[in-house]
Amino acid sequence: MGVDMLKLSKCMVVIAVALFFSITVFNNVIDYEKTFVFTYHTLSMDTTAQNPHFMGRAITNIVIQHAVFLSIILTQSVIALLCWTSLALMIREHKRNDGFIKAKNLAVFACCLGFILYGLGFMTLAGQWFMMRESSVWNVQNSIHLFLTFLGFSMMYLYFPDSTESQ
Repeated sequence: MGVDMLKLSKCMVVIAVALFFSITVFNNVIDYEKTFVFTYHTLSMDTTAQNPHFMGRAITNIVIQHAVFLSIILTQSVIALLCWTSLALMIREHKRNDGFIKAKNLAVFACCLGFILYGLGFMTLAGQWFMMRESSVWNVQNSIHLFLTFLGFSMMYLYFPDSTESQ
């Protein structure tokens, strides 16, 4: 595969990540109340096993719950914006290796931020701290693993140098 095809394929990966986060933000905003319900039930821990050793962790304050959900949407928006910006710069800099590397590193950072959001925020905090993994209704661990795999592979593919790059 030639250098231009590698660069094109990396642009396509950035498009995939940018679209994923853009559509996620769109869905969260356009149907806020329905998508907020996940955050509400996860933080309140009302669908878990109700183990008294863990229930002290529950956050039932609706203001805090909305703040958490809005911070998730904000983070997803930043990731989408970073990816779209990176893509524009990658296209502009495709003939200059050093410019292309800097541009794609912005997308690597965006993927890393997404990995932190889903790895720390959803898998660790929601899944383990707030015991989402025990919920028969709101356990999205399988989806989180898919998102982490998607972001992890995207991040690695973007980071690895093209045949003429030296990072």
